[in-house]
Amino acid sequence: RLDGSRLAAALGSGAGGAARLPRRRVAAPRLQLTVEDSGPGVSEQLAGRLFEPFVSSKASGLGLGLVLSRAIVEAHGGTLWADVASHGLFRLVLPLADPEPIETRPTAGD
Repeated sequence: RLDGSRLAAALGSGAGGAARLPRRRVAAPRLQLTVEDSGPGVSEQLAGRLFEPFVSSKASGLGLGLVLSRAIVEAHGGTLWADVASHGLFRLVLPLADPEPIETRPTAGD
């Protein structure tokens, strides 16, 4: 079961920021999870390199978190990407193991 508050904490929604975690079923049973926060977002310049090793928008970042995250997601048949936006906006699509209905309780920010 997806626990939005724990996921937001694990993703580090930024200093004083808040994360929204809307989710929806997409084609061929897959689940799309959108992680949206009040951080500075991804610029056009950074977007093309963001998932490369040792590229980070943080002064103290190692630049490995997103590389490893994408590798794990892809190993499970999914995709992970960032949208260029004025705030943090990442999307993750994973195949569902069981095509049963998704829990529809409200998530943070809904």
